[in-house]
Amino acid sequence: MRWFYAVGKEKVGPLTEAEIGKLADDGTITDKTLVWTDGTKKWLPFAQAKAAPSTPPPPEQALETAVKKVACSQCNNSFPIDETIQYGGQRICASCKSAFFQKVKEGKNVSTTMTYGGFWIRFGAKFLDGIVTGLCYMVVAFAVGFMVQSDAENPGPLFFLFFVQMAIPAVYTTFFLGKFQATPGKMAAGLIVVSPDGGRISYGRAFGRHLGEFLSSIILGIGYLMAAFDNEKRTLHDRICSTRVIKKR
Repeated sequence: MRWFYAVGKEKVGPLTEAEIGKLADDGTITDKTLVWTDGTKKWLPFAQAKAAPSTPPPPEQALETAVKKVACSQCNNSFPIDETIQYGGQRICASCKSAFFQKVKEGKNVSTTMTYGGFWIRFGAKFLDGIVTGLCYMVVAFAVGFMVQSDAENPGPLFFLFFVQMAIPAVYTTFFLGKFQATPGKMAAGLIVVSPDGGRISYGRAFGRHLGEFLSSIILGIGYLMAAFDNEKRTLHDRICSTRVIKKR
C-alpha cells in the first residue's frame, strides 16, 4: 500500500507502510498530519487514515484541495473546503447551514451577488469615523496641553501630538476592519470591507488599506473620487489592497 504525507502544500511519497510507521515513531508525522493512501478516498489526518477501512484505490486528489480554505457566503469566515457544503455556487459552513436552508425553504434571496457601497454612503461613513477619531485626538491634546506648559524651546509635546494624530486613525481602522470588517462609521451605514471573493480581510491588509488612504488623500482626494466612477465602487486604496466595500446582507 502506498502512502503520501503533506508538508505544507507539497506531498512526500510514495512510502511503504513500514516507512510511514517509522516516520510516525520519530515524530516526523503526527496524528494531525494530512496523509493519503490507496485505502482512503481523500487526504485525511494520519489518525483517521490509520483507522480507515481498506478500500479500492481512489482517484488521485490534489493536496491543494485538502488544505484550501474558502469563505462561507453567509458569515464570511474562512474554513477548510471539506468543512463546507456547496449550494448554487456558494460555500456554506456547518454553523450557517441550518439558517441558510431555512432561508431557502422560506423563499428568501440567498444570492451572494455583492451590492457595492457607493461614493456618498461611504463619504458619510468616513465623516462619522472622522468625528470619532477627531474627538479621541482632542481628548489627548487637551490632556497634554493641561499637563505641559507651552514652551517653544521644548517641541516634545508637539511631536507627541503629531504621533498621536497619526496613530489614532491607524489603530482605529486596523482594529475595527480586522475584527468586525467595518469601522463604526461603516457599521452605521451598513457597510463591510471584504476581499474580492467576499471573505474577511486580515489585520495586515486592514493596516495596508489605511496606509493606502494616505495616497488617496494626498493626490487631492482623487483616490476617493475614483469610487464614484468605478464599476465596483473601488477607491484607489481598495485597488491597491484588493478590497471591496459592500452593503452587509
